Amino acid sequence: MKHSLLIFACIFFFFISCQKEKLPKLTEEGKNTFGCKINGKNWVPHGTGGFGGADPVYGGFFENINTIYIRAYNDNESVFLYAKNIFTTGEYPLNFTTTPMPDNLYPENYGMYLIENNSFITTSVYTGKITISNRDTTNKIVSGTFEFTGVDKTGNTTRISDGRFDIKSH
Repeated sequence: MKHSLLIFACIFFFFISCQKEKLPKLTEEGKNTFGCKINGKNWVPHGTGGFGGADPVYGGFFENINTIYIRAYNDNESVFLYAKNIFTTGEYPLNFTTTPMPDNLYPENYGMYLIENNSFITTSVYTGKITISNRDTTNKIVSGTFEFTGVDKTGNTTRISDGRFDIKSH
């Protein structure tokens, strides 16, 4: 009996660990949620990044410069979104070839996926978009969706799709 129970428990935990992580629901309440599909697989940040103790989602809308900067990360993966001149809700293209922050203090809009030390970033050829559905400057909340294709230095691409975020800036 104990042997059967142990086998059942092992099988149960195996199936639970193999289940796909679900993307967060689309919300506009400042719940600090973020998720997307990376090459078709669900991805939700849960790590603490390189400095430990930090939230898995950092950033938001910075009203004084009308800019969105969001970094979401796990232990060895990060997704970055950067868009400037965000004055209203709507769609903002990620279609420039630029050097990302922090190497460039004034980059053009970009989306980037970083895995270990390999970065896949949008360019004028590999593009994407951020759609802002909520820009609440009173409560410092920005919400929306995103998608992009990034390319690395060797020409390999990564597709980010079904992205969503609901961030309350600090």
